[in-house]
Amino acid sequence: MFVSKDKKRSIMPFNLKNTCYICHAQCKTQEHHIFDDIKLCDHYGLYVDVCNVCNRALHREPQHFEWLKEQGQMTAMTYFKLTLADWIEKFKVNYMRSD
Repeated sequence: MFVSKDKKRSIMPFNLKNTCYICHAQCKTQEHHIFDDIKLCDHYGLYVDVCNVCNRALHREPQHFEWLKEQGQMTAMTYFKLTLADWIEKFKVNYMRSD
């Protein structure tokens, strides 16, 4: 697994070691990067701890977890005081729904 020199702790609210961020099971967990760019996720602390079952689901059916990307974007924009333009410059995609 790639680990950046400038890796931060997760900035995601309520992310706890050994508690799945998705199903809240208390068990052994692994870090799941919210976005495809691992270096950016490590730099900004955009990962969550998930159980094996939820991790497999995230990789098999990512469309069901768009809410996690939206939540990650909103958290990062608030935490780092980024504008939407700043976000798009860094991540190249806007995950926030417009409805």
